[in-house]
Amino acid sequence: MTPVRVAVDCMAGDHAPAELVAGALAAQDDGVEPILVGVPEQLLPFLPEGGGGWSLEPSGQAVAEGEAPAQAFRRRPDASVFQAVRLVREGRADAAVSVGNTGAAVVAAAHVLGMLAAGRPWAGGPVIGFAPRTVVLDMGANVDVRPAQFLELAAMGTAYARAMLDVAAPRVALLSIGREQGKGNRQVKEAYDLLAGSAFRFVGNVEPYGLLAGDAEVVLCDGFVGNAVLKTSEALSEAILALALAELSGRAPEADLARFIRRVREHVQVAERMGGGPLLGVRGVVVVGHGASRVEAVRKAISTARDAVRGRLVERMEEELRRLSRTEDRKAESRSSRAGGNARS
Repeated sequence: MTPVRVAVDCMAGDHAPAELVAGALAAQDDGVEPILVGVPEQLLPFLPEGGGGWSLEPSGQAVAEGEAPAQAFRRRPDASVFQAVRLVREGRADAAVSVGNTGAAVVAAAHVLGMLAAGRPWAGGPVIGFAPRTVVLDMGANVDVRPAQFLELAAMGTAYARAMLDVAAPRVALLSIGREQGKGNRQVKEAYDLLAGSAFRFVGNVEPYGLLAGDAEVVLCDGFVGNAVLKTSEALSEAILALALAELSGRAPEADLARFIRRVREHVQVAERMGGGPLLGVRGVVVVGHGASRVEAVRKAISTARDAVRGRLVERMEEELRRLSRTEDRKAESRSSRAGGNARS
Protein backbone atom coordinates (compact mmCIF):
# COMPACT_ATOMS: atom_id res chain seq x y z
CA MET A 1 0.00 0.00 0.00
CA THR A 2 1.30 3.46 -0.91
CA PRO A 3 2.48 5.41 2.16
CA VAL A 4 0.40 8.39 3.22
CA ARG A 5 2.36 11.66 3.11
CA VAL A 6 1.86 13.54 6.39
CA ALA A 7 3.28 17.02 6.99
CA VAL A 8 4.22 17.26 10.68
CA ASP A 9 4.57 20.64 12.37
CA CYS A 10 7.79 19.85 14.25
CA MET A 11 8.18 23.28 15.84
CA ALA A 12 4.97 23.26 17.91
CA GLY A 13 4.14 21.67 21.23
CA ASP A 14 5.71 21.53 24.68
CA HIS A 15 8.41 19.08 23.62
CA ALA A 16 9.30 20.33 20.15
CA PRO A 17 11.24 19.62 18.12
CA ALA A 18 12.83 16.45 19.55
CA GLU A 19 9.64 14.54 20.41
CA LEU A 20 7.88 15.65 17.23
CA VAL A 21 10.75 14.50 15.03
CA ALA A 22 11.01 11.19 16.86
CA GLY A 23 7.27 10.57 16.61
CA ALA A 24 7.24 11.40 12.92
CA LEU A 25 10.14 9.05 12.18
CA ALA A 26 8.48 6.28 14.22
CA ALA A 27 5.34 6.67 12.10
CA GLN A 28 7.26 5.35 9.10
CA ASP A 29 6.50 1.87 10.43
CA ASP A 30 2.77 2.70 10.20
CA GLY A 31 2.58 3.28 6.47
CA VAL A 32 3.45 6.97 6.62
CA GLU A 33 5.94 9.07 4.70
CA PRO A 34 6.59 11.98 7.10
CA ILE A 35 7.38 15.47 5.90
CA LEU A 36 9.16 17.25 8.74
CA VAL A 37 8.20 20.92 8.74
CA GLY A 38 10.41 23.27 10.74
CA VAL A 39 13.52 25.40 11.03
CA PRO A 40 16.20 23.19 9.42
CA GLU A 41 19.05 23.96 11.80
CA GLN A 42 16.82 23.13 14.77
CA LEU A 43 15.62 19.81 13.30
CA LEU A 44 18.90 18.49 11.88
CA PRO A 45 20.41 17.47 15.26
CA PHE A 46 17.54 14.99 15.73
CA LEU A 47 17.60 13.51 12.22
CA PRO A 48 19.48 10.37 11.17
CA GLU A 49 22.20 10.78 8.60
CA GLY A 50 21.48 9.71 5.05
CA GLY A 51 17.71 10.30 5.08
CA GLY A 52 15.39 7.57 3.90
CA GLY A 53 11.59 7.59 3.90
CA TRP A 54 11.20 11.16 5.12
CA SER A 55 11.80 14.69 3.84
CA LEU A 56 12.46 18.10 5.38
CA GLU A 57 10.40 21.20 4.54
CA PRO A 58 11.81 24.52 5.79
CA SER A 59 9.53 26.85 7.72
CA GLY A 60 9.60 29.59 10.33
CA GLN A 61 9.05 29.19 14.05
CA ALA A 62 5.82 27.90 15.61
CA VAL A 63 2.83 30.05 16.53
CA ALA A 64 3.24 30.33 20.29
CA GLU A 65 0.52 29.50 22.79
CA GLY A 66 -1.27 32.72 23.59
CA GLU A 67 -0.30 34.33 20.28
CA ALA A 68 -3.29 35.62 18.31
CA PRO A 69 -3.68 33.11 15.44
CA ALA A 70 -5.19 35.52 12.90
CA GLN A 71 -2.45 38.07 13.48
CA ALA A 72 0.22 35.38 13.22
CA PHE A 73 -1.29 34.23 9.91
CA ARG A 74 -0.99 37.75 8.48
CA ARG A 75 2.40 38.61 9.95
CA ARG A 76 4.20 35.25 9.79
CA PRO A 77 2.75 33.19 6.93
CA ASP A 78 5.84 30.95 7.01
CA ALA A 79 5.10 29.75 10.58
CA SER A 80 5.37 25.97 10.82
CA VAL A 81 1.67 25.13 11.14
CA PHE A 82 0.75 27.34 8.18
CA GLN A 83 3.49 25.81 6.05
CA ALA A 84 2.43 22.26 6.99
CA VAL A 85 -1.18 22.94 5.97
CA ARG A 86 -0.02 24.73 2.82
CA LEU A 87 1.67 21.50 1.70
CA VAL A 88 -1.75 19.81 1.78
CA ARG A 89 -3.29 22.55 -0.37
CA GLU A 90 -0.44 22.25 -2.86
CA GLY A 91 -0.87 18.47 -3.09
CA ARG A 92 2.60 17.79 -1.70
CA ALA A 93 1.14 16.19 1.44
CA ASP A 94 -2.01 14.16 2.03
CA ALA A 95 -2.53 15.44 5.57
CA ALA A 96 -1.05 17.74 8.21
CA VAL A 97 -0.54 17.26 11.96
CA SER A 98 0.10 19.88 14.65
CA VAL A 99 0.16 19.65 18.44
CA GLY A 100 0.67 23.37 18.95
CA ASN A 101 -1.64 26.38 19.07
CA THR A 102 -5.09 24.95 18.26
CA GLY A 103 -6.41 28.30 17.10
CA ALA A 104 -3.58 28.58 14.62
CA ALA A 105 -4.41 25.15 13.20
CA VAL A 106 -8.06 26.18 12.87
CA VAL A 107 -7.08 29.42 11.08
CA ALA A 108 -4.72 27.50 8.79
CA ALA A 109 -7.36 24.91 7.96
CA ALA A 110 -10.04 27.50 7.23
CA HIS A 111 -7.96 30.06 5.32
CA VAL A 112 -5.37 27.88 3.58
CA LEU A 113 -7.56 24.89 2.69
CA GLY A 114 -10.99 26.51 2.70
CA MET A 115 -14.30 25.30 4.08
CA LEU A 116 -16.66 22.66 2.75
CA ALA A 117 -19.56 24.59 4.26
CA ALA A 118 -20.20 27.87 6.04
CA GLY A 119 -18.75 28.55 9.45
CA ARG A 120 -15.58 27.49 11.25
CA PRO A 121 -14.11 24.00 11.38
CA TRP A 122 -15.73 21.54 13.78
CA ALA A 123 -13.93 19.30 16.28
CA GLY A 124 -15.15 15.83 17.13
CA GLY A 125 -14.26 12.24 17.85
CA PRO A 126 -14.73 9.45 20.39
CA VAL A 127 -14.42 10.70 23.96
CA ILE A 128 -14.72 7.55 26.04
CA GLY A 129 -13.56 3.99 25.53
CA PHE A 130 -16.77 2.47 26.86
CA ALA A 131 -18.32 3.65 23.58
CA PRO A 132 -15.39 3.50 21.14
CA ARG A 133 -17.66 3.70 18.07
CA THR A 134 -19.44 6.88 19.19
CA VAL A 135 -18.27 10.28 18.00
CA VAL A 136 -19.18 13.43 19.93
CA LEU A 137 -19.16 16.84 18.27
CA ASP A 138 -18.56 19.67 18.61
CA MET A 139 -15.86 19.29 21.29
CA GLY A 140 -14.73 22.87 21.59
CA ALA A 141 -14.07 24.51 18.24
CA ASN A 142 -17.46 26.30 18.31
CA VAL A 143 -18.93 27.04 21.74
CA ASP A 144 -22.01 28.75 20.30
CA VAL A 145 -23.99 26.68 17.79
CA ARG A 146 -27.26 27.78 16.21
CA PRO A 147 -30.02 25.14 15.97
CA ALA A 148 -29.81 25.07 12.15
CA GLN A 149 -26.08 24.29 12.36
CA PHE A 150 -26.87 20.96 14.00
CA LEU A 151 -27.77 19.68 10.54
CA GLU A 152 -24.23 20.43 9.40
CA LEU A 153 -22.92 18.84 12.60
CA ALA A 154 -24.93 15.72 11.81
CA ALA A 155 -23.41 15.58 8.32
CA MET A 156 -19.86 15.91 9.72
CA GLY A 157 -20.47 13.30 12.40
CA THR A 158 -22.04 10.85 9.97
CA ALA A 159 -19.06 11.20 7.63
CA TYR A 160 -16.63 10.71 10.53
CA ALA A 161 -18.41 7.59 11.76
CA ARG A 162 -18.34 6.06 8.29
CA ALA A 163 -14.75 7.01 7.46
CA MET A 164 -13.02 6.55 10.82
CA LEU A 165 -15.20 4.08 12.74
CA ASP A 166 -16.46 1.94 9.83
CA VAL A 167 -20.13 2.42 10.76
CA ALA A 168 -22.33 1.91 7.70
CA ALA A 169 -25.53 3.60 8.97
CA PRO A 170 -24.70 5.84 11.94
CA ARG A 171 -27.46 6.72 14.39
CA VAL A 172 -27.57 10.46 15.21
CA ALA A 173 -28.69 11.83 18.58
CA LEU A 174 -28.71 15.05 20.59
CA LEU A 175 -27.03 15.16 24.00
CA SER A 176 -29.65 16.39 26.44
CA ILE A 177 -30.88 16.15 30.03
CA GLY A 178 -33.61 13.66 29.14
CA ARG A 179 -34.61 11.28 26.38
CA GLU A 180 -38.04 12.81 25.81
CA GLN A 181 -38.52 15.19 22.88
CA GLY A 182 -39.40 18.17 25.07
CA LYS A 183 -36.28 17.95 27.23
CA GLY A 184 -33.42 20.39 26.95
CA ASN A 185 -32.89 24.10 26.41
CA ARG A 186 -34.31 26.11 23.51
CA GLN A 187 -31.31 25.31 21.32
CA VAL A 188 -31.75 21.54 21.78
CA LYS A 189 -35.53 21.65 21.31
CA GLU A 190 -35.26 23.57 18.02
CA ALA A 191 -32.43 21.35 16.79
CA TYR A 192 -34.55 18.29 17.63
CA ASP A 193 -37.33 19.42 15.30
CA LEU A 194 -34.89 20.09 12.46
CA LEU A 195 -33.13 16.74 12.83
CA ALA A 196 -36.43 14.87 13.12
CA GLY A 197 -37.37 16.22 9.70
CA SER A 198 -34.01 15.43 8.12
CA ALA A 199 -32.72 12.44 6.16
CA PHE A 200 -30.27 11.47 8.91
CA ARG A 201 -30.90 8.40 11.03
CA PHE A 202 -32.04 10.52 13.96
CA VAL A 203 -32.93 8.59 17.13
CA GLY A 204 -33.76 11.51 19.41
CA ASN A 205 -32.11 12.61 22.61
CA VAL A 206 -29.56 10.71 24.66
CA GLU A 207 -28.50 11.43 28.21
CA PRO A 208 -24.87 11.12 29.34
CA TYR A 209 -25.36 7.49 30.39
CA GLY A 210 -26.62 6.77 26.87
CA LEU A 211 -23.40 8.25 25.56
CA LEU A 212 -21.44 5.77 27.67
CA ALA A 213 -23.69 2.91 26.53
CA GLY A 214 -23.20 3.66 22.82
CA ASP A 215 -26.89 4.40 22.19
CA ALA A 216 -25.90 6.37 19.08
CA GLU A 217 -22.81 6.56 16.88
CA VAL A 218 -23.05 10.36 16.44
CA VAL A 219 -23.90 12.51 19.47
CA LEU A 220 -24.36 16.23 18.86
CA CYS A 221 -23.88 19.19 21.21
CA ASP A 222 -22.33 22.65 21.09
CA GLY A 223 -18.63 23.04 21.77
CA PHE A 224 -19.17 24.36 25.29
CA VAL A 225 -20.97 21.19 26.36
CA GLY A 226 -18.73 18.89 24.30
CA ASN A 227 -15.54 20.29 25.75
CA ALA A 228 -16.96 19.97 29.25
CA VAL A 229 -17.79 16.32 28.55
CA LEU A 230 -14.27 15.69 27.25
CA LYS A 231 -12.53 17.36 30.18
CA THR A 232 -14.83 15.72 32.71
CA SER A 233 -13.96 12.29 31.34
CA GLU A 234 -10.25 13.11 31.58
CA ALA A 235 -10.62 14.44 35.13
CA LEU A 236 -12.65 11.39 36.11
CA SER A 237 -9.90 9.06 35.02
CA GLU A 238 -7.34 10.91 37.11
CA ALA A 239 -9.64 10.83 40.15
CA ILE A 240 -10.25 7.08 39.73
CA LEU A 241 -6.55 6.40 39.34
CA ALA A 242 -5.65 8.47 42.40
CA LEU A 243 -8.25 6.60 44.46
CA ALA A 244 -7.05 3.24 43.18
CA LEU A 245 -3.44 4.03 44.02
CA ALA A 246 -4.40 5.19 47.50
CA GLU A 247 -6.58 2.14 48.20
CA LEU A 248 -4.61 -0.63 46.51
CA SER A 249 -0.95 0.31 46.81
CA GLY A 250 0.75 -2.31 48.98
CA ARG A 251 -2.40 -4.47 49.00
CA ALA A 252 -2.53 -5.58 45.37
CA PRO A 253 0.31 -7.00 43.29
CA GLU A 254 2.11 -4.22 41.43
CA ALA A 255 1.57 -5.94 38.08
CA ASP A 256 -2.20 -6.14 38.68
CA LEU A 257 -2.32 -2.50 39.76
CA ALA A 258 -0.37 -1.40 36.68
CA ARG A 259 -2.73 -3.40 34.45
CA PHE A 260 -5.76 -1.77 36.10
CA ILE A 261 -4.32 1.72 35.62
CA ARG A 262 -3.60 0.99 31.98
CA ARG A 263 -7.15 -0.29 31.41
CA VAL A 264 -8.71 2.76 33.05
CA ARG A 265 -6.68 5.08 30.86
CA GLU A 266 -7.61 3.11 27.75
CA HIS A 267 -11.31 3.44 28.55
CA VAL A 268 -11.39 7.05 29.66
CA GLN A 269 -8.53 8.92 28.00
CA VAL A 270 -9.47 8.26 24.39
CA ALA A 271 -7.87 11.47 23.13
CA GLU A 272 -4.54 10.26 24.48
CA ARG A 273 -4.97 6.91 22.73
CA MET A 274 -5.75 8.53 19.37
CA GLY A 275 -3.15 11.27 19.71
CA GLY A 276 -5.50 13.87 18.25
CA GLY A 277 -8.50 14.39 16.05
CA PRO A 278 -9.17 15.81 12.58
CA LEU A 279 -10.79 19.19 12.10
CA LEU A 280 -14.08 18.63 10.30
CA GLY A 281 -15.63 20.70 7.55
CA VAL A 282 -12.41 21.76 5.79
CA ARG A 283 -11.06 20.80 2.37
CA GLY A 284 -8.25 18.63 3.65
CA VAL A 285 -7.11 16.51 6.58
CA VAL A 286 -5.66 18.49 9.50
CA VAL A 287 -5.21 16.61 12.78
CA VAL A 288 -4.77 18.58 16.01
CA GLY A 289 -3.15 16.95 19.04
CA HIS A 290 -2.40 17.89 22.65
CA GLY A 291 0.41 20.34 23.31
CA ALA A 292 2.01 17.99 25.85
CA SER A 293 2.33 15.17 23.28
CA ARG A 294 5.47 13.08 23.37
CA VAL A 295 6.77 10.52 20.90
CA GLU A 296 3.99 7.95 21.12
CA ALA A 297 1.17 10.51 21.15
CA VAL A 298 2.69 12.22 18.10
CA ARG A 299 2.92 8.88 16.33
CA LYS A 300 -0.74 8.17 17.12
CA ALA A 301 -1.85 11.58 15.85
CA ILE A 302 -0.02 10.88 12.60
CA SER A 303 -1.72 7.48 12.38
CA THR A 304 -5.09 9.18 12.88
CA ALA A 305 -4.26 11.46 9.94
CA ARG A 306 -3.33 8.41 7.87
CA ASP A 307 -6.65 6.73 8.72
CA ALA A 308 -8.58 9.86 7.77
CA VAL A 309 -6.90 9.91 4.35
CA ARG A 310 -7.41 6.21 3.70
CA GLY A 311 -10.98 6.37 4.98
CA ARG A 312 -11.72 9.21 2.51
CA LEU A 313 -12.93 11.48 5.32
CA VAL A 314 -13.01 14.67 3.23
CA GLU A 315 -14.80 12.98 0.34
CA ARG A 316 -17.38 11.50 2.70
CA MET A 317 -17.99 14.91 4.29
CA GLU A 318 -18.57 16.37 0.83
CA GLU A 319 -21.02 13.57 0.05
CA GLU A 320 -23.00 14.11 3.26
CA LEU A 321 -23.14 17.88 2.77
CA ARG A 322 -24.37 17.47 -0.83
CA ARG A 323 -27.05 15.06 0.39
CA LEU A 324 -28.08 17.53 3.09
CA SER A 325 -28.22 20.37 0.56
CA ARG A 326 -30.41 18.35 -1.83
CA THR A 327 -32.78 17.43 0.99
CA GLU A 328 -33.09 21.02 2.18
CA ASP A 329 -33.63 22.24 -1.39
CA ARG A 330 -36.47 19.75 -1.90
CA LYS A 331 -38.07 20.84 1.37
CA ALA A 332 -37.81 24.50 0.34
CA GLU A 333 -39.39 23.74 -3.06
CA SER A 334 -42.20 21.86 -1.35
CA ARG A 335 -42.90 24.77 0.98
CA SER A 336 -42.84 27.19 -1.94
CA SER A 337 -45.23 25.03 -3.92
CA ARG A 338 -47.66 24.79 -1.01
CA ALA A 339 -47.48 28.54 -0.46
CA GLY A 340 -48.23 29.16 -4.15
CA GLY A 341 -51.18 26.81 -4.03
CA ASN A 342 -52.60 28.49 -0.96
CA ALA A 343 -52.22 31.91 -2.57
CA ARG A 344 -54.14 30.81 -5.71
CA SER A 345 -56.94 29.30 -3.66
